Amino acid sequence: MVDFLGTPVRVRRGDRVTLDLLMVLEGRATGASPAAVCRKYGYRSVRSYHRKRSLFDRCGTAGLVPRRTGPKQPSRRTRSAERRVVALRVRRPDLSAAAIAERLRAAGFS
Repeated sequence: MVDFLGTPVRVRRGDRVTLDLLMVLEGRATGASPAAVCRKYGYRSVRSYHRKRSLFDRCGTAGLVPRRTGPKQPSRRTRSAERRVVALRVRRPDLSAAAIAERLRAAGFS
């Protein structure tokens, strides 16, 4: 339960998007300091408030939904390439990563 402008609002556990929306709206409506609003909604950094507010200004509520982090495409590494790297590491622990990459390219791995 979150007190939003004097009204209790039920928020599901882990629903960060709703909390972010309430934080941005409360910050705007009350003119409270970003630090106070951040503390209330569980953020330690005022920068978080400004980032969320900027995302909301540009994209609306869709901007508050977390985007996928990390690689955008599946890895191109094949099992055979992994086995080759492991085998080289075991047989030749002195080889650098660059030397292993060179050997993989020479063997036809890109």
